[in-house]
Amino acid sequence: MHTDFVLQLRSEPVDSRDIFRGRLEHIDSGRSGHFNSFLEFLELLARLSAESQTPHPSPPRQW
Repeated sequence: MHTDFVLQLRSEPVDSRDIFRGRLEHIDSGRSGHFNSFLEFLELLARLSAESQTPHPSPPRQW
């Protein structure tokens, strides 16, 4: 399965160390989240990827 994401990274001052902050959005579902570390990024990526593979019920059709 192919899935696309948008990754936005926040710029931090040059003297900041180990700062990896930003936002990740799954294109097809529109779900997104923020992260404040590389570990949080990996966890968010795994969660959004798993959620994108889980079928969601379609809203009932109105005729």
